[in-house]
Amino acid sequence: MDRISPSDREVLSCIMSIQSRQMLGLNKLHSKIKEDHTDWSISLSRVKHLVRKQVAIDEAKRTLQGALNDLCAPGLCVRDADGVGPRSVAIYAEKPLAAGTKLWSEPPLVLVNGTCDISTWNGEARSRICSYCHDFIFRKQTAKIDTVQTCKDGDGAWCTVKCKRKDYLHTPLRHSVKEQWTEFELMMREKQGNTTGTFSWDQYYSWARILLTALFNQTVTEHLRAFEHLVPSLVDMKLETDEECESIRIMLTSIVDAIADSNGMIDKERIAAYLTETGFIRGLLLVKLCKVSIPETAGPDGGSLLRITPLAAHSCDPNAEILVTRRQDPIKVIAKRAIDAGEVITLNYLGEFTAPERVARLREEYNFECQCKRCTTEAAGLIYDRDAIELAEAEAEAARAQLAAKPRRKSVRFNDEVTICV
Repeated sequence: MDRISPSDREVLSCIMSIQSRQMLGLNKLHSKIKEDHTDWSISLSRVKHLVRKQVAIDEAKRTLQGALNDLCAPGLCVRDADGVGPRSVAIYAEKPLAAGTKLWSEPPLVLVNGTCDISTWNGEARSRICSYCHDFIFRKQTAKIDTVQTCKDGDGAWCTVKCKRKDYLHTPLRHSVKEQWTEFELMMREKQGNTTGTFSWDQYYSWARILLTALFNQTVTEHLRAFEHLVPSLVDMKLETDEECESIRIMLTSIVDAIADSNGMIDKERIAAYLTETGFIRGLLLVKLCKVSIPETAGPDGGSLLRITPLAAHSCDPNAEILVTRRQDPIKVIAKRAIDAGEVITLNYLGEFTAPERVARLREEYNFECQCKRCTTEAAGLIYDRDAIELAEAEAEAARAQLAAKPRRKSVRFNDEVTICV
């Protein structure tokens, strides 16, 4: 009899079915799988790998559900995504939510400034640009310019005390390893716009900032580890590198070593897995595939690393939207329209593009194809009109309510007395 190699989903489904009836060790579990599916070709090592993978995914779900409970309004939960986006989990509504409801509000874990921001490199402008949020200081301090927080060496300034406290990287990068970091920044600036490999220079720079912040903030490390287990695309894509990527990894590793040597409190083992060749590429893919960068917060090249917002699924006609005031302030996610119980929370990852452009960008940047109503309607050559759809739904709901309010005629039952007139 010809044996087949089952998919990971089929094997995990079988494992969960068996473990729901009785808890077995790995060896007995492997034997039970082969007994139940005699046509499967599956090794013990693969069963071990999938069990460990499922344990990591469950732990990641619990971590993100805890963050969701802390930051979100009641009535939201994290569960399997059912093919609605590039991740294996998504946020669902447990109860109906009215339009305008604030779903959650969360502060950014890491602010990332893109390489095309000239103020990042111009030393003369650093006294007029906040080193943390990169906003123009004179916009906020027009009345009391003397309240601006400045670096004692004149190599930076902050618009508020809050920004200064959150800027973990100023001291190590501008003082401890200033020469190495300046060399890294200059290389990023020279290469910016000349992308030749798999990743853009903005992605290299973003990943460097996130990774260095993780040295000082354990929450960032925990978020990266949890998120990595929830992106199936990281497993499917080939982890290839090139000379440019390897040179950047080596340079960043030397910067991390220098920071750790100058600061005895830093534990570089926390991010050691991401400094290996494979781990470094995984981190770059994580920044590229997961929606960790919110374009609305800082233009096309910067953004914010967030905990909950990246779990929202994509839709070209989303039921929620992001409200941003300033980059350093918490973002708010608001229900754009009424959301039914059991409906997935969706955001638009891209903005407004034509249907072919959306398909191409989603495939390139997130490695999936959107199947929302707007895409399927436009793919069929029809015009998608959200206002007309909402009007039709409102009319149908009003008709149902009118029908329910109409008194129903009482039917004759067998035990009722009926008078027959002749």
